[in-house]
Amino acid sequence: MPVSWMGGLMGVLVGIALLMGGCGKVTQVSNTSIDLNSLDLQGQFPVTTTPNLASTRFLLSDSPFYVSVRGVKANGQTDELSWGKLTISSSLSAIGTTVMKGVAMRRGDIMIDRPSPSWAYLSLNPTQTGIQVDVRRLKRGYAYYVLVAYNRSGRALMTTLVGNTNQVPTLSVQQWSIGTTLRTGIFMTGIQSTMSRDTLPTWDTLEDVFPDRIITALGTGFATPSGAPFNPDLPPLPSGSEPEKALLSIANLVEGGDRAGAIQRLNQLRQEGVLVTGVDVLIRHLQTVSR
Repeated sequence: MPVSWMGGLMGVLVGIALLMGGCGKVTQVSNTSIDLNSLDLQGQFPVTTTPNLASTRFLLSDSPFYVSVRGVKANGQTDELSWGKLTISSSLSAIGTTVMKGVAMRRGDIMIDRPSPSWAYLSLNPTQTGIQVDVRRLKRGYAYYVLVAYNRSGRALMTTLVGNTNQVPTLSVQQWSIGTTLRTGIFMTGIQSTMSRDTLPTWDTLEDVFPDRIITALGTGFATPSGAPFNPDLPPLPSGSEPEKALLSIANLVEGGDRAGAIQRLNQLRQEGVLVTGVDVLIRHLQTVSR
């Protein structure tokens, strides 16, 4: 299974702009009154009206969009904490310009006008380049918060935030992209296989080993459909594909200080056909990583 996975590497990782290094950088929002039991979450995933930009963002015409916010505990257990839907429609104004309008919904297609602990509020930003996600009073106590944005085409973008802090009232996503999707997939593969965050690579390691330019060289993109019928209530999550497992092993070797072993393993994976595209670029990059 070569890394020309393009849209196959992630298996079920469908193509979500919210888990780790690069996956989600946290901005701390100051507040004098901090709720020690809950926190708010804000983020935005990219959309476009231009088809030739759709390799890295959702097309607005592919509405509706869905977001699932999941809490991940240290032992790997995941719980869905919030869910939201946004339907986009267009109309012509009195002066002939196109007006885009978004309608936020909860399950059951019930319209909502504000976020709540169970329902994420989605809205189209004024420039029509992103869909804003706003969640209120999420339960604290999770090691990570994973955000998955997806649509009926089976594409998804993912990102992750570290949640092990009681020092901030709001977690804010600064990157929700193809890069965060791949890094989230690798990390979730580790969560599923080890069931312990103690043996997982850190966010920093994943950012160092797999920056966006390396992900581009590897040829991956949106996570793609698993083949199962689309179900808006079941967001696509990493499937632990062979490429994901392979890249996880590389990150672990680098984190352990064995760059030579990581390079040797990459050559082996190329010979086995697990990784093909971008292997030389990744090897040259690993030779510069200061770990």
